Amino acid sequence: MPDMSQVFIDWAGRLRAGDASLNAISKARTGDPVTLTHEQGRWWVRDLFDPTV
Repeated sequence: MPDMSQVFIDWAGRLRAGDASLNAISKARTGDPVTLTHEQGRWWVRDLFDPTV
């Protein structure tokens, strides 16, 4: 698990309109299952359909 004091959560606010991550975030609903994975030294939040959220 990552050190939560080092988690950067406002990255989505820096993306351009139409970015795939913004589309995934806009479709996410409270209670939707997500997974946290560690790949290539980075942590990723993925939804049920596996796009990066």
